[in-house]
Amino acid sequence: METRLHQEFADRRVNRVNSRKEFFYVTPAEVRTALERFAGEHLVEFSETPQALEWRASKTA
Repeated sequence: METRLHQEFADRRVNRVNSRKEFFYVTPAEVRTALERFAGEHLVEFSETPQALEWRASKTA
């Protein structure tokens, strides 16, 4: 699944020099759409808003 996502968004990679850096210019909704296409009914859970507890705590401190 990870490989398929990398292939899907290869042209939107953030770091084109070091391919081991796995960051892409995509929205959570775009990832969800790709996952639904690849996994279909087997997509169990997906959240467009990450918990990011530590990041949120740092924003209020």
